[in-house]
Amino acid sequence: MSEKPTVTKQDIINGLKKLGLKAGDNVIVHSALTSFGRVEGGADALIDALLELLTEAGTLLMPCFGSQPLDIENTPTSLGTVPETFRKRKGVLRSRHPLSSVAAYGKRAEYYVKDHEKNECPYTEGSPYVKLADDDGYILLLGVDQDRNTTLHSVEALAKAPYMTPKKGKWIDENGQIQEKEYKYCAGPHRNFIGVDPLLREKGICKTTKIGNCLVRLMKSKEVFDLLVPMVRENPFLFLSDSKDYWAGVWQKGLVRKVKLQEHNINLIAQTSAFGSNIEEVFWFATLAGTNKLEIDTIDDRDIALFDDEELESLKQTLDKRDFHAEIIRCNSDSAGSFEKYINAAQKLGAHSIVLPLVGTIDTIAEKAKLASQSGLSVYVENIALGSADVCTYLEKLDKSISLAFNPAEFAKVGELPFLKSFRTRTIKKRIGYVLLSDIDRNDQPKLPSRGKAELNEIISILHAASFDGPIVITHSKNENNSDRQLIEAIWNILIIAGVDMRIKQ
Repeated sequence: MSEKPTVTKQDIINGLKKLGLKAGDNVIVHSALTSFGRVEGGADALIDALLELLTEAGTLLMPCFGSQPLDIENTPTSLGTVPETFRKRKGVLRSRHPLSSVAAYGKRAEYYVKDHEKNECPYTEGSPYVKLADDDGYILLLGVDQDRNTTLHSVEALAKAPYMTPKKGKWIDENGQIQEKEYKYCAGPHRNFIGVDPLLREKGICKTTKIGNCLVRLMKSKEVFDLLVPMVRENPFLFLSDSKDYWAGVWQKGLVRKVKLQEHNINLIAQTSAFGSNIEEVFWFATLAGTNKLEIDTIDDRDIALFDDEELESLKQTLDKRDFHAEIIRCNSDSAGSFEKYINAAQKLGAHSIVLPLVGTIDTIAEKAKLASQSGLSVYVENIALGSADVCTYLEKLDKSISLAFNPAEFAKVGELPFLKSFRTRTIKKRIGYVLLSDIDRNDQPKLPSRGKAELNEIISILHAASFDGPIVITHSKNENNSDRQLIEAIWNILIIAGVDMRIKQ
């Protein structure tokens, strides 16, 4: 093992001068002391090097987060030896923000920390991070990567990224009283900030050098904001992990999509059989799709009508715990369970609606619909192996309160064009209350939505243009070798084509 180099205060000053840092600059520093090798004089020497280089005309800042309620005099920071040593120095000021405290020393120190805790967000206007950018200040990373660059939280907050959430924080005020406030656009689980480092270097914004073993990065805050804030507004997924097995990335991407569904008044619902064989897989992929609303047909490969009351109560508790809602119960025509069992499942799970297949006599369907309606459920009937003429015959004889669950793939199977023919049939168009995102290929085998002949792009686009707010249900494509993620992306491509704008509103 090679011996660690010894770095002096002057080595640090020389290295930072090489990057362009100079007297009078204002800079926020994130650091790992051990990254240099061995610093002669330790944390104090590093701090002295920074202050000597900046002179009294400059200002040195360091993030100084701590536990709550934050006491700026006594609460230690959890961010390492250097900021902890810095905050204890005579003359260093510290902001009272309970979630994002910053310590500062120098000409502009009081300006940077003043009233930080009073802002509506830890990272936006009035925060030390934005003030620093307004002052043409710098971000300095000493032996740490962009993952430790708190200013990137400001990028997200200024862009109003939908996955940022409110948080409460407590601090001790100047009179010794505990104060509490809820803040907007707070940092949440891990983000893939390191992914933008190559871009920052390519654009010449992030300059690098080595001091001892330490990789040093220097960049101007304003240049980081000018480049990345518009990029996050254009692509809210910019900082989010692409790992399919990483829950934080799944949850954050899903939250972006959920916000967009709400903005566009789109009622997207996940059919439980669409996303794997167990309820945890359903939660995972429905969340990624942007919905916590479910149409329940099977759970653990069992038809919901076969669940007894105890199992239904357990399922309801599981749904409630994960903040998921059973919106619709699907009645399968070939199920061994009786129709009353579906009604019972709907009531136990708190569902609002039930879907019946248009299979059997009109009288049989009407009787089932009546039972469901008497139980407080709205009723959809779904076209199965029927052309539009036969569907119209059913609809014209059924109660007007019953809506059509429009299944494009089933119309395509009988040789109709689902949009150009079936959808445009007057009776059908008037009675559509629900659309299944189903598609098939020329051999009548399931395809990913919009990859087959079901004309889903056209159907969803015209419905969205007409402010359709009924259920749009994600179903499966079991005969295709496609992942659940491909299914979700296919659904969202349809919605984007229909006019859903994924950009963040300014």
